[in-house]
Order: sequence, then structure tokens, then C-alpha cells
Amino acid sequence: MKLYAKRASGLLLFFSLFMSSSLYSIIDNRYLPLFNIELPRSKKPSYFGMNAFAMQAKQAFDDDGELVHLPEIFGKYDLYALNDSMNKVGLVNPLFLEPWYFQREIIWNMEGKLQVQGIDFYWEQDFCKYFSLGLKSGFLHCTSERRFSLSNEAIKSLGVLTNANINQGVGIALERARTNANILLDIEPAQWKKDSLADLEVYGRVSRSWEYALKCRSIEVALELGGIVPLAATADINNPASIPLGSDGFPGFYTKFETQIEAREDWFLGMWMQLEFSPSKVVKLRMPLNEEALEWGTIVGNAKVNPGLFFGISPFVAIEDFQDGWGGMIRFTYLYRDNDSFEDRRKDPKNIVNFEPLYNLSSWVSEYVSLAIIYDGARGFMGGKYAPKFYFNVDMPVHLFKSSTSAKTYKFTLGFEFNY
Repeated sequence: MKLYAKRASGLLLFFSLFMSSSLYSIIDNRYLPLFNIELPRSKKPSYFGMNAFAMQAKQAFDDDGELVHLPEIFGKYDLYALNDSMNKVGLVNPLFLEPWYFQREIIWNMEGKLQVQGIDFYWEQDFCKYFSLGLKSGFLHCTSERRFSLSNEAIKSLGVLTNANINQGVGIALERARTNANILLDIEPAQWKKDSLADLEVYGRVSRSWEYALKCRSIEVALELGGIVPLAATADINNPASIPLGSDGFPGFYTKFETQIEAREDWFLGMWMQLEFSPSKVVKLRMPLNEEALEWGTIVGNAKVNPGLFFGISPFVAIEDFQDGWGGMIRFTYLYRDNDSFEDRRKDPKNIVNFEPLYNLSSWVSEYVSLAIIYDGARGFMGGKYAPKFYFNVDMPVHLFKSSTSAKTYKFTLGFEFNY
């Protein structure tokens, strides 16, 4: 019996180190860190919280993990490649001049930024000792833009710059050809503004806790099963500056294993692991014929998208009430999205879609280090049994392993949580 108890205790500690406490799931989104600070769980089983946040990004990691301008997350804009594909689908751009057909590429630089502000609210209600239900949603406001300029290589090869003098006529002609290509493709100017609900997350949580086990003050282990209702705005296929503000219209189901260890009073560590699945769905996409940039795909039609699996893992260390109610937390989050698969669902396809770049660029990796300051009002100047906790959190994108095809978005969050 002693040997059995020792092995069981060892297994419990092992699983505790590979799971964690959490508030809710993480939405599958390569642009926005749609997760909130996850405070150590209180002895009180139910809680309600709200926060305000702001996000901003100007850069991204490309598919090789190199730092690029945000609009170049999927690659460069090549006007020559775009014009070649347009000709093949019967969209002739009369402003694309004859001498330019002798070029191999006409690369444009793209710069820009996105800014998001919003409010999150979340609630988890305990129904018995081992079971609780929770939900999370919110509101978002997003602005995004892209700016174009000819690359140095294009300037030299096309004679835009001759003897240190700018040939404005060539530059203006190229800009007119670029904007006319957008008109022929029904693509809007690259500025985008959107107000939206956030995706709704609903989950059930089964948990078990032990007091004074394995030389720890407390250990909690839980299994969470949940679903994501896609309420947030999706990306607009006719506006290259648009981004999904949630799961891009795909519902999701996830399972999350989690734990929290209180090693000593107010000293916490833990980790969560999450696996998320979204069913396949037929959607209208802009798809490339050859090598044109994805956002300017010359083929528009229905395709069946089978989203890849989404995996996340996040360890944390936290100290509460270090001094007069003040505490802090540090967390590392690793997110991986596997490749999607695609199937052409157009009724009468006249051209063959090049699905290879869509497949290759559908996978992404994000890594974040999060730092939080926590203030427990019940232990500070507010006192009282039901005073809330306040927190300020910064999520910082990093490249520790292999961040790729994801935005380098910073997030700042200020909020409170009320336990009861």
C-alpha cells in the first residue's frame, strides 16, 4: 500500500506539472493574442471579471521566422506575378505597360499597422464541489492599414531612378497600374475599420483538489471541455488590410488539461495544455492561380476548408500578497496551428487553383511572454471579504523557438476579478 501510494503521489505531481489553472480557452488567431491574464485560482470556486485591453502590431514573423513588416506576413507583393495571373484568367490590365512584360518581377514594399481596443468579460459559476460552467465574450474595435512603395530593386530595374533623379512619370504609371489591378479584382483600398462582438466561449470544468499533498499547500487538477461560437468579424476577401477578429467564422471545440500547485502560501506554479478542433466548412475564398500574393488571389470561389489542429501550452509562476496585497506573475505561452487542407468547391472551375501556398502558409506559431502586476484588494487597503483583485498585464511576442507566419502583436490589459 505504501508503494502504491507513493506511485500515485508521483503520478499526481507529474500531471500537475503538465497542466494548469485557467480562465478560458485561447482563440485560434495568428494576428491577435486573444487570451487574458490567468490569475491563480482562489479558494472561492466562482468568479466574475472584466478588463479593457489595447493591442498594436507593425511587424510579423514570416514563414521562415524572419521579422518583416506586418502586411508582408504572407510574402511580398509582386505586380508582375499578379498581372501574369490576371491575364490568364481574362482580366487584362490596360495600364500595365508593354516594357514591363520583360521584367521577371515588380516587387512593392508593404508597411502598415493594426490597432485593436476592446473589453472582455468572463464568468465561471461553481455548481458543486467538482463541477463548474463558464463563459467569455467581449467587444472589439479594430483599425488596420497598408502602405505601398516600390522596392529598391524595382526602382533600379524599371528606370524610376536615373542618374540620381526620380522619373516621376514611371513611378506614377506603376502606381496607376497597381490601383487599376485592384479595381479589376474588386479589391478595396487597404484601409479597414471594424467594430465587432468577440467570439463566445462556453465550457464545463471538472476539477479535483488536495490540501497539503506532496509537501505542497494545495494541488488542483482539472479537465475543461468547451466550444467556441464564432460571433467575431471575419476577414474581408476584398480588403487586404482586414483581419479576422476571432476564429474567422469557424466554430471550435477544445479540451484543456490544467493544474495549479500552491507550493507554499501564495506561491503558485502550474501549466495548461489545450487541443482545439474546428470542423470543415465551405467558405468563399480569394485563391491564387500561380505566384500572386494570397490577398490578391485572382480566383474567387467556394472552397472546403478543413482547419488544422490547434495546440497551446503555457507554464506560469505567480506570487500573491508579496507586500500589502501586491503580487506578480510571469507566464510563457506557446501556440501552434497545423496546416489546413483545401478542396475546390466551385461549380464550374475554369482555372486550376494553386493550393500549395494556401496550405504552406496556413500553419503558424506564436510565442508570448506575459508579465503581470496583481493587487488583491482584500489584503490591501480595501480590506473586506469580497474585495476584488486588480491586475495589469503585458503580453510580449517573442521568438524563443520558432515563431512563424504570425503577427508580432503587443497587448496591454487592465482589469479586475471578483471571487465569491
